[in-house]
Amino acid sequence: MRRLCEALAATQQWPGREDPLLAGLKPGQRRHLKRRWQLLCELPRLGNWPPAKLLAHVIEAIDAEKVLRRSASRREKADDDVRLLDVLIEQAGELANDPDAFIELLRNPVENRPDGVLISTVHGAKGLEWPLVMLWGLNEEDFPHFSRDNPLSPQRLEEERRLYYVAITRARERLLLLHDGGEHRPSRFLAESAVAECERVGQALASESEAVSASASRRWWRATRACRLPVGATPVREMATVAPAAGWQVGERLHHANFGAGEVVLVEGDPADPVIEVRFEGAGRRRLIASRAPLARIA
Repeated sequence: MRRLCEALAATQQWPGREDPLLAGLKPGQRRHLKRRWQLLCELPRLGNWPPAKLLAHVIEAIDAEKVLRRSASRREKADDDVRLLDVLIEQAGELANDPDAFIELLRNPVENRPDGVLISTVHGAKGLEWPLVMLWGLNEEDFPHFSRDNPLSPQRLEEERRLYYVAITRARERLLLLHDGGEHRPSRFLAESAVAECERVGQALASESEAVSASASRRWWRATRACRLPVGATPVREMATVAPAAGWQVGERLHHANFGAGEVVLVEGDPADPVIEVRFEGAGRRRLIASRAPLARIA
C-alpha cells in the first residue's frame, strides 16, 4: 500500500490493471481505492461548490452510508450514524459563509464541550443519564409512531411504551416533555405519565423541612399523604371517565362533552386503544384518542 501511495504521488496516475503495485489487492479493494483516488483528483476542480453540496458529493462518492451500516454493531446504531450525515450536511449549509467555523465544529464537536447540548435518539441514550433531559415530539403518530400504512399493533405499542420509559428515566434532576401543539394530538404517554401528580409530589418533597437524612421512601410516603394521592400504580383507563374505546367504526355517531355531536370518519392505530377522526357538526374535524376523550355513543 505504501508503494502504491508513493507511485500515485509521483505519477498522478492510477496504475494499469496488471501493474505489480496492485498485486495482493482484491478486486473490491481495487475498486474502492480507485474511486477514492478519482475523488481526490476531482476535489480541486470543485473548489467553488457550496460546502453542503461538496460534502454531499463526497459522502455519496465514498458510499459513506453503506460503510456506516456495515460497520455498526446494531441496526439502531447504524440508523443514528446515517442521520448524523444529514446533520453534517445541514451544518455545512448553515455555515456556508464561514468555512473556518465549520472546520472548527468538526474538530471540536458540541458533545465534547461542557456547555454544549447533546442531541441523541432514545436508542442511543440507553444506559446514560444527564441532569436535564428534554424529550420532544410527544405527539400521536410520532411517539408512539404509527401511520395509516403502518398501524400500531398491541406489540408495537408496548415497544414504544418501553422506549418512552427509557427516555424519561434518563433525567437525573429535570425532565421537560414537549409536544408541538399542532394538528397532532398530544401523545397518550403524557396522560399515562401522571405529570400533574408527579409535580404535586415534587412540591411536597421540596417543601419538607425535615433533616436530609430521612430515607427517600419515608419522604415519598409523607409527600403522597400530604397530596392525598393513592400510593401505588393506578391504571390510566380506570382514572379516565370516558366511554369504552374499543369497537369504534367509521360512520358511527357520537357525542363529545365539548364539541357536541359528530360522526367517526377514520379509525387507526391500536384497535384496543385507537385514534379516531371525527367530523363534528359545530367544531369541524378533530383527531381524538378514543380512550381519553369524553365521548358517548349516540344510538
